[in-house]
Amino acid sequence: MVSADREALAQALWNLLDNAVKYSGDSRTVRVEVEKADEVVIRVRDEGFGIALPSRSRSFGSSPAAPRRWSTA
Repeated sequence: MVSADREALAQALWNLLDNAVKYSGDSRTVRVEVEKADEVVIRVRDEGFGIALPSRSRSFGSSPAAPRRWSTA
């Protein structure tokens, strides 16, 4: 089980969806899949140009300005 800050998780998901819509190009097609079994998996796919490879680690890494709010329990 993972316990997380509900507000922080909701904000992260909102930002992810907002960016997917903003940067998905002319099609504006965004697909969201949610799976729940032993764990919850959320997949967001769009038709955008993506994030340049050198920038990916900064986009998905941890941020020193934001403390980690998830913990396993």
